[in-house]
Amino acid sequence: VEKLNTLNNLNINHSDYSDYNLYSTGIWQNDRFPSCNTCPPNTKRVCLLVDEPLNDDMGISAIMVLQKDIQNNIEIIKMKFILLEEAKNMKKGNMDLPSVFREFTIPYGDYTLIKQL
Repeated sequence: VEKLNTLNNLNINHSDYSDYNLYSTGIWQNDRFPSCNTCPPNTKRVCLLVDEPLNDDMGISAIMVLQKDIQNNIEIIKMKFILLEEAKNMKKGNMDLPSVFREFTIPYGDYTLIKQL
């Protein structure tokens, strides 16, 4: 089920990388939030800041933390989708107006991404 598709935003040459719907905040070690106590030492994870086109709230933010793993001899990607900050009910660009956006389309939680052959 496709919940959200922002691929068309990739074709736009934004002057600010934060105008894209997904952008990397870097490679994280195991001890960075959210910590990974079950990861082997020196496991690298990629963190992506997430936004949606309909998000008009200046405060709400979420991240996706991705890491490669092997499950039943198949390479997978484990993903955590985490709400970082609740909506502030202040509209982007004009904090005197209320915002409408309250939560992201994709439910927060843990996901396993498996490539279908």
